[in-house]
Amino acid sequence: MGAEQSVYLPPWVPETEAERADAQLFTKAVLALSQKSANFVLPHPLADPTSPQHSPDFAFDWDAHRPFAEAAYRGDKKLFRLLPRIVPKRVSEEDFWRNYFSHVFAIKRRFALGAVAAPHDDAVADGASTASASTTPPATPAAGGAAASSAAAA
Repeated sequence: MGAEQSVYLPPWVPETEAERADAQLFTKAVLALSQKSANFVLPHPLADPTSPQHSPDFAFDWDAHRPFAEAAYRGDKKLFRLLPRIVPKRVSEEDFWRNYFSHVFAIKRRFALGAVAAPHDDAVADGASTASASTTPPATPAAGGAAASSAAAA
């Protein structure tokens, strides 16, 4: 018999039909997040309760997101260099990832709404809509990455 083993993919791997429809643009948009340190220091307005754009659909659970954060950290050299420059000097590691995944959430939402032509400066452009998306890993697309299960020999 085999045991279930989960493989966590980074958040730039398209999961939904909308993301796969323009996979290259989706991947590019998520990877571009690591070019601006502000994306790790400040949450996206959708995730900021004080923002008029705030969405109650964004939820962050560090324990659930940690495997996706590790996959992103291993797969994006910019993240690998950025994290030690920001943590703990400017934010905690948990806040670093909360802020990152809030921006991923905004990109995923934009693709789900079919607004992929919008500028990907997500701190300004995303989140004006009221459509719903979830960020509960690994069951939903907005989790920030996919979790695939495979049977491994015991």
